[in-house]
Amino acid sequence: MEFNQTDQIDQIDYPDEIEINRISQKNRLHFFYETDHQNFKNLCSRIRADIGLTNKIFKSNGKKTIDAQLEMIASILLFISMHPDKPIQYSRHKASYNSIPGYGRTRYHGSKKHVGIEGFSYRYAIPIINWLIAHEMVTDSKGNYYKHVESSFTYTDKLKSLIVKTGIQRDDITLNSETIRLRISKRAYRKQRDEEIKAKTVILTDKTKIKKIKSDIRSKYNLKNRPYLDYHDDDYTALKRDNLALINDYHASHAITLPDQLKPIGIDFKSTDMHRVFVDDFKNAGRFYGPWWQQISRDLRPHILIDAESTIELDYTALHPSICYALVNEPIPDDCYRIQGYQISDRPIIKAMFMRILNSKNKNDAINSLINEFVDGELSYTDNIGEIYKYAPDAHLEDLREDLSKLIDAIIEYHKPIDKYFFGSIWGKLQWIDSEMAENIMLSMIQDEIPCLSVHDSFVVPATAKDKLKEIMVNEFEVRFNQLIKAG
Repeated sequence: MEFNQTDQIDQIDYPDEIEINRISQKNRLHFFYETDHQNFKNLCSRIRADIGLTNKIFKSNGKKTIDAQLEMIASILLFISMHPDKPIQYSRHKASYNSIPGYGRTRYHGSKKHVGIEGFSYRYAIPIINWLIAHEMVTDSKGNYYKHVESSFTYTDKLKSLIVKTGIQRDDITLNSETIRLRISKRAYRKQRDEEIKAKTVILTDKTKIKKIKSDIRSKYNLKNRPYLDYHDDDYTALKRDNLALINDYHASHAITLPDQLKPIGIDFKSTDMHRVFVDDFKNAGRFYGPWWQQISRDLRPHILIDAESTIELDYTALHPSICYALVNEPIPDDCYRIQGYQISDRPIIKAMFMRILNSKNKNDAINSLINEFVDGELSYTDNIGEIYKYAPDAHLEDLREDLSKLIDAIIEYHKPIDKYFFGSIWGKLQWIDSEMAENIMLSMIQDEIPCLSVHDSFVVPATAKDKLKEIMVNEFEVRFNQLIKAG
């Protein structure tokens, strides 16, 4: 197997017995579900016969035929039928519908209590939802934009009856959303927000009005719900999409689950498909997200079963620091998190701070980020740094800041060969490299007919494949960087 190290775009020789089954646009259920074709026709016919649809409901677009409208309504009905026990959350505010490549304008959101709608623009979503409400297919609960409460609707018995008549079962329906996604970064989104605030307040003098405008704009620019960006397909994105289709199809062909008594509530164990999220461009980030095994706690992952066989999880030792050393052609330390003057028990907090030094803009940001974890109780190490603070962090805040500042200085001193990467924007490149490595590792395991589940830079495989996985992980790093790394 050969890898192109120049641009990191890897060509894989696929095994003959595995087919890449891409769904073409005209064969996809409009817009983002695929199901049995005849049953989908049955659903469209039932909508026409039981409810009636004789007039176009999209006043803003005269090109939509009645059949196209039926398909769009049927798509949303199928979406609702997959989530009968949860309110379906949506927005009536036009600005909430952000761009996603592949199928127009989309809103991505959701929580344990709600499921978000994907695949429909404001132009189509709102008329369809209004139509469903008018025909008593759903019951609606209006939201409040200024209170950050979104509208939602729920399943009715009338809708349940309609779905039952079609013969469609939940197992017939699978999600088929865009798998290669490009998202705007927090930094770029903040810049857009600040530019909009400046443009709308620059000539104003009324402080109350300025405050209101700033508040409204900041509410709109929610960093946790940053928009996805449109992009044009090229050879790279096409290859990544095909590789991911192969991986997802292979996962779907195996029984991947937890023992019934360990299954947490709220996890959809049929959700095995992954997608990749890049940031700003296709050389930043790109990690794999989506499958259920990424949504469970770390302590449950050892209990994952693949085809009823127990599994093992392996990860790299200090992957991001090791990549930094490899990028500057310097030897990788035996332990990147063993800093002089600190104990072995300090390793977890040293690791946490090291990652912040790579990802933060400056020393203060790195310290504040870690302090927040102490205050929130997320850090509770019984070591000589954390022990004093885990009970009453506020009372020792200045001491904590001073200790963390000294820790940063010690890390920077120990890692002088790679200090050019500290307090910069290297995180995106590091995640892109580790995601490309993850892709190659999964494809290599598939070539050996072994399922391999990615949890970013760690991998879950059948226990019998432990040695094979370790060999492939070490080889992947060595081929890219001509250096050895530990995996285990």
